[in-house]
Amino acid sequence: MKKNISNFEKNLLTNYICLFSSIFTFIIIAVLVSKNITNNLDYFVLLSFRNPVNKYLPIGPSWLLDFFKDATSLGGLTIVALISVITVGILIITHRRFVLRVFLISVILGGVSDLILKEIFSRQRPSVVLHLVQVNTFGFPSGHATMSVVIYFSIVLIVIYSGVNKKLKTYLLWTAVFLVLIIGISRIYLGVHYPTDILAGWSLGMFWISIEWILIKTKSKLNFEF
Repeated sequence: MKKNISNFEKNLLTNYICLFSSIFTFIIIAVLVSKNITNNLDYFVLLSFRNPVNKYLPIGPSWLLDFFKDATSLGGLTIVALISVITVGILIITHRRFVLRVFLISVILGGVSDLILKEIFSRQRPSVVLHLVQVNTFGFPSGHATMSVVIYFSIVLIVIYSGVNKKLKTYLLWTAVFLVLIIGISRIYLGVHYPTDILAGWSLGMFWISIEWILIKTKSKLNFEF
């Protein structure tokens, strides 16, 4: 019993550290961005993905552009909405009402908080490179980065909560990390986000994932009603 309680408290502490670290990271990035301190680094990274002779052309072969266009859609509204609906359906069918509520809270508040923060900071999209996909909103924080963390890590948490072996947990976790990284890089490659937009989006997404995981872990241990 003592060992189980100790593991629970250790995991909970880790989740809280992740929660407050994500808040702290977002605040630091937001302050630096608002003071234009990150401009040189943002421009450098953006231009490193462009042809040195013509900054309007991305580096690499033509198939790489197609790859990142496809990859970026994995964090877009359509895919995020479809995955959310499918996940909700699975949770309803399996009668996992608590996890369903937590999932919906994370997805809805994750999306709403991103939109609110975009309006608050009103940061324009990069103008030093050509946008290779169409965008219509402000850039900070990145919605693709935020929602990719929320959606793909939520799926990992749901599967882990269901009870799977360690190898599958590890595989799913690294798959989610890979998808989140590729989606974030795609937004920079396509010229529609600064690197700091992506970092802020990841931090915001991790904030909501940390809350989701804390609730799920606490529920599984204490069996409280929600």
